[in-house]
Amino acid sequence: MISKKAIRAFKKRRMENYKWMKKISREDLEAEIKPLRWKARFSFKTVPYLHQLVCFYIGICVDRFMFELDMGLGKTKIVLDVLWYKKRVSNLKKVLVLVPETLNIEGWEEQILEHSRFVVVPMYGTTKDRWELISEHEHGVFVLTYAAAMHMVCKLTKIKGKKKQQRKPNKALIRRLARGVDAIVLDESHATKNSKSVTYRICNALSNLIPICYELTGTPFGRDPSDFWAQFHIMDKGETLGSSLGLMRESYFKKEEGYFGGKWVFDPKNERAFHKRIQNRSIRYNDNECGDLPERIDIKTRYLLPPVNMEFYVSAIDGIIKAKGDYRELENSFVKLRQICSGFIQYKSRTGMSEVIIFDENPKLEAAREFLRSLPIDSNVVVFYEFKPSGDALEAMVKAEGLSYSVARGGMKDKIVKEIKRFKAGKSRVLIANWRSAAEGGNFQKVSNYVVFYESPVSPIKRRQCVKRVWRSGQERRCYIYDLVMAGKSSIEQRILEFLEEGESLFQAIVEGKTSLKELLLENEDD
Repeated sequence: MISKKAIRAFKKRRMENYKWMKKISREDLEAEIKPLRWKARFSFKTVPYLHQLVCFYIGICVDRFMFELDMGLGKTKIVLDVLWYKKRVSNLKKVLVLVPETLNIEGWEEQILEHSRFVVVPMYGTTKDRWELISEHEHGVFVLTYAAAMHMVCKLTKIKGKKKQQRKPNKALIRRLARGVDAIVLDESHATKNSKSVTYRICNALSNLIPICYELTGTPFGRDPSDFWAQFHIMDKGETLGSSLGLMRESYFKKEEGYFGGKWVFDPKNERAFHKRIQNRSIRYNDNECGDLPERIDIKTRYLLPPVNMEFYVSAIDGIIKAKGDYRELENSFVKLRQICSGFIQYKSRTGMSEVIIFDENPKLEAAREFLRSLPIDSNVVVFYEFKPSGDALEAMVKAEGLSYSVARGGMKDKIVKEIKRFKAGKSRVLIANWRSAAEGGNFQKVSNYVVFYESPVSPIKRRQCVKRVWRSGQERRCYIYDLVMAGKSSIEQRILEFLEEGESLFQAIVEGKTSLKELLLENEDD
């Protein structure tokens, strides 16, 4: 139990606020920055947008900060500009960048070459290879995944009461990794939000040893503001949200008692004060605050389900109605509805093997074919899908059309990087991508301004990540986002898009009883 006196002192602590800087004109901001740039003999390699210039100014003044910008607004460029300025001022040598996936490493390589004069050291290979890379280079930006960092600084240890050995951070190895590093950047810093995770413990320990720490995130935080604490604690060591999660909860949450004990729930009356507080070491930019992004046009291409497919569709709706709150049955039927729209049904046989029924007619695949035939000759496209049979069907169709293509799907390991590089190099016109594999890290704004959702993610966050692969800073052309949608005002695909527009997940709404199951019934007629 934390004393009320300590809570009062914490809440009265003086906080900074950088929101006012959004109102500064470009002319005034450039006039303020000009003497600093001249003194450091610093120049931008690529011209920053206004919001990037604001963040740059904050970054050169503050050594520990979170840049919370929507995907595609150029967070990587911002932090590279800031770090190059600091290199000019203080001879910064080594920068350690942690990213979620291997694909993100390739993205950082491209951004570093485009926006900065740093030497980039991509940390691929084995743990031994990575240790050799960081030892061999005295300067540069070293980019590796959170998982790779964990393997470098953790040792397998027998834990009492556990059958399997678990990875435990080793202090000596953490000190070794941090040796000579002047700055650490945590990309997609929400990867550290769990204060009990090994990832948090490693990043927190590294931040204790490295003088400069920046966090980048474009993913909106979840419903639990507790997610903020770990990220801010790594970055500013408790200055903003306190030295412990308990102190933050005692100050901004309320405890609700339950049969199996109490749980902390954020108190809505503290929302304004809480958001004002986190502005002490962060700044947030949304798309609509940045008027210099290219125009984006969303288009729905509709198709009708054939009678045979419709019979399966109605049967799947019956399955949802009969589920009566059973989560697994709801999920199975929901997935079946989506699969039927895509021309197949996947199920498990009596032997437990996965089987697939492919319908004779697949109007959605034909709609995709017609789109590709009408694609401008000088344009490339990213086609996102969710289900493996859909990916197989798309590959076969694109091949039959004689179009060059690349693929990005699960299980490809390092090959996915080669496929995406091939697409970026203009050696293929179509990237057929499972959104789980390519929604993060692959930046295609230089080679494509078209996205087709053969199957859209249901999650608003994942959907946004997919769109941001092309509609982002650096895109110079108008962007076209196509959805292939089953016709009918109550079709499952139409309803998914309607919920996405409201920032919600249709499946979650069904589970929570927020939408009537009858609304899913389909009349097979165009609307």
